[in-house]
Amino acid sequence: MKAYIDAGVLLSVLVHTDYSAEANGILRHLTGPVSLNYLHQLQAENFLHHKAKRLQDARRGLQTWRQYLWERIFEIGSTDWDGGFRLAVEWNRNEIFAPAPLLVLHPALAVMSQATHFASFDPRSRKVAKSAGLKVLPP
Repeated sequence: MKAYIDAGVLLSVLVHTDYSAEANGILRHLTGPVSLNYLHQLQAENFLHHKAKRLQDARRGLQTWRQYLWERIFEIGSTDWDGGFRLAVEWNRNEIFAPAPLLVLHPALAVMSQATHFASFDPRSRKVAKSAGLKVLPP
């Protein structure tokens, strides 16, 4: 199984949310390191620096983020950005879309990375991934 996690799952690992227990459960079942891309990094660091509700949560989340990168639980790898964007645009044209571009882009990047599974808590993004033939996590 090669899984792609979206930003919601990633942030639920880094900062306590209603989905944190499920996100950590997904992460435990994946063989590491979990491959991320620069969009993940941008979304995680932006959230942790600017949008975390409490400073303490942000600090703890940044510490966890750095530790998981150092321990190679996560690794930032290259991705086919042009292919991912082209696929997302194609899906959008063919009405396999979600109301926000990132909800289509993450599943497209999952396909480009040859993932077999897509982990997300957002039903809109899960629907796109399922339409693309990916198995969704959590089931």
